[in-house]
Amino acid sequence: MKISIITITYNSEKTLEETIQSIQAQNYPNLEYLIIDGGSTDNTLNIIKKYKNVVTKWISEPDKGISDAFNKGIKMATGEIIGIINSDDMLAPNALNTVVKDIEDNTDVLYGNAIMFGNGEKYRYKSESDLTGFNKRFPIVHPTVFVRKRCYEKHGLFNINYRCSMDYELLIRMYDNSATFQYLDKDLAFMRLGGENQKNYIKVTTRECKQISINHGLSNFQASLIRSRSIARFLIAKFIRKTPFANFIRKFIHSNKTELDI
Repeated sequence: MKISIITITYNSEKTLEETIQSIQAQNYPNLEYLIIDGGSTDNTLNIIKKYKNVVTKWISEPDKGISDAFNKGIKMATGEIIGIINSDDMLAPNALNTVVKDIEDNTDVLYGNAIMFGNGEKYRYKSESDLTGFNKRFPIVHPTVFVRKRCYEKHGLFNINYRCSMDYELLIRMYDNSATFQYLDKDLAFMRLGGENQKNYIKVTTRECKQISINHGLSNFQASLIRSRSIARFLIAKFIRKTPFANFIRKFIHSNKTELDI
């Protein structure tokens, strides 16, 4: 089964090599690796060229944002299954063999757990197996998601109008249109904390998620309440991170997080 992995980059010299090395280490025989660069001006392109034996194809040109870059990669992909690993994230060891071994024939979207790391933290974040109430929260860690190409062809690509929450909008759109989701209780990716989503969480991410929730059945009041709660949790977590008992408190209040030794 052919798998296409897409990595989008823009001035990613600090983290890209780790991402590429995690793809290289998969040792999966039928792999297509695509890198979509937005016109980097740092050492990113030299790093890509260094791994020409790993990268199947790459382009470097201006784009209209993250969603547009994702869509370019999906249109180029020829694999039956498509995964997206951003340039500051990594695939977990043997992730691709695990996906191919465990994915069911009728599955459109497979997803699993992620190891979150950075800012002095490291913990396992478990996605949710029950997607009921998808319009009230985002229960999936996007770097762990693998989508059949046929599913993109049926339900469409990322909406370029979203700057940070395009993954939520795409997956809930697929879910609401009867795509088949499969949860795999295994670690499939490493996700670095402090990305674009978190940097713009209050002003952009939560605002976009509110609109997506409304578009998928919630009232403005319900969506506004959820946004307020999300912002409050974000600010509390930011405060907790600075306390000497941060790990203990996080473990106590988050049932889907498991602290790991760094």
